[in-house]
Amino acid sequence: MDKIPVHFNGITYSINDQKDTIGFNIPFTKAGNLIVVKAKVDSVQGNFIIDSGNPGLVLNQTYFRNYKTITDTESGGESNGINGTVSNVEQIIISEFVFGKLLENQLKADLLPLGHIENARKLKIIGLIGIKFFSNCEVIFDFENSTLQFTIINKKFSKNYKNRLIGDTNIVKILPFTITDNRLIVQASIANKKLKFIIDCAAETNILHSKLPNIIFDKLNVLGKTLLTGIGSNKIEAIQGEIEDLTIGNKKLSNLPFIVTNLEKTCFSYLGCVDGVLGFDFLSLQKIGFNFTNNQMYIWQ
Repeated sequence: MDKIPVHFNGITYSINDQKDTIGFNIPFTKAGNLIVVKAKVDSVQGNFIIDSGNPGLVLNQTYFRNYKTITDTESGGESNGINGTVSNVEQIIISEFVFGKLLENQLKADLLPLGHIENARKLKIIGLIGIKFFSNCEVIFDFENSTLQFTIINKKFSKNYKNRLIGDTNIVKILPFTITDNRLIVQASIANKKLKFIIDCAAETNILHSKLPNIIFDKLNVLGKTLLTGIGSNKIEAIQGEIEDLTIGNKKLSNLPFIVTNLEKTCFSYLGCVDGVLGFDFLSLQKIGFNFTNNQMYIWQ
């Protein structure tokens, strides 16, 4: 049967028949604490990092030097990472992006140097896939089986959709999240203080803002110091430790690893009052899912 292009939110999904939902699995591998999948940009196919802390598509400038570039006027030609500002961000227009059953044409992508990630992981990295491509989807991160389980949900049926895997609320906790400036934000607490965290699956560890009240850091068991590397090649020193108790919904997590650094000049600071980042060390503890049609997060016990 010929494939039928189905359009959701400006993105085309190539499937064999038109349904209320479209399901497909994408296998992933781990490079350190990074989630790596296969995707294709025009004729360039290879490894991409899933990066829910990034809005759109970022490409490694090494492999796209022959494209005509434009300056990202909206960001003033700069991009902020965990270690500060990266200047002279350029963009290109690609003809086709293919990721699983997702197909998007004439897509704008940022160009950034990603050689430091390739060198650290000894792996060719074509780019980063951001949260834009999760729109109208439910995505379940299954670390036990190294699989991303995608369900694309037709908006007309989103109110009635329910994944059969989350029927038992004694096994799966359902919690709300919000999307602000294409970042996924959840509420949590430490020492009974309410905090806002960005969930970023490309953050290799969890992060706390160094300007939080001292009562938060009274719950931190300091283990030492570490160096952070973000989008740019610069490195900054940060404190490394474990938080005794973090509560998200009614789920308590003990001895969760965190690093402590100043988030004021990062890509997260402009969101206002973001207290930290929950990354790989949080996501990989259990099966976890996100429904972007109703802003619900599922956490398996």
